[in-house]
Amino acid sequence: MPDLPMPRFLVADDHPLIRDSMQALLQRVPLAGACRVELADNADVLWQACERTRFDLVLLDLQMPGMAARGGLDAYIKTWLPHQPTALFSGHVTERIQREFRLAGGRGVLHKTHGAPLLLGAIQIMLAGSPYFPERVEATAGESPDVSVLSGRQREIYDLLLRGLSNKAIAKELGLTLGTVKNHVHELYQRLRVSNRFEALANGLSEKSG
Repeated sequence: MPDLPMPRFLVADDHPLIRDSMQALLQRVPLAGACRVELADNADVLWQACERTRFDLVLLDLQMPGMAARGGLDAYIKTWLPHQPTALFSGHVTERIQREFRLAGGRGVLHKTHGAPLLLGAIQIMLAGSPYFPERVEATAGESPDVSVLSGRQREIYDLLLRGLSNKAIAKELGLTLGTVKNHVHELYQRLRVSNRFEALANGLSEKSG
């Protein structure tokens, strides 16, 4: 039986934590197995990657730096759809944007506050060639995190997580042991009612960058 071609993904987002988290998540997509993931942190890198490579799926943040200078989402649609299968991946996608993107040939819409199981399922659907568009975008969007439930130290750590720092870097920044930071992060997950770092930060990042 011949080997299946290795899927190629492009994650276009300006926040390093989102890019790294999605890169790790894509390795868990059942249909993907071993896959190649490229990363873009601005519109110029995005355009260059699309010119160089045909991707199986592009995950595109609406608020990429440099997108306005390139003509925004409309320019991306005219330039790259439908031959670069693309899903919008953002904290703020209106029903109007979803409708127009779907009509233009977009592959789907994902919200940054979706949990890992939902993201995995949706990506698997799109990778297989089918569209994924939630019936109501706003109904699937998460709410802003209630950071008032965090202690002062946990809020400090949460803010550093939003900046993309690792547990080790946070420990050095705050003068704490790595074990203490891990304990705070675990408690932070429980108070925010999330199961991992990606879910803990997605809402906060979407509030900052959209």
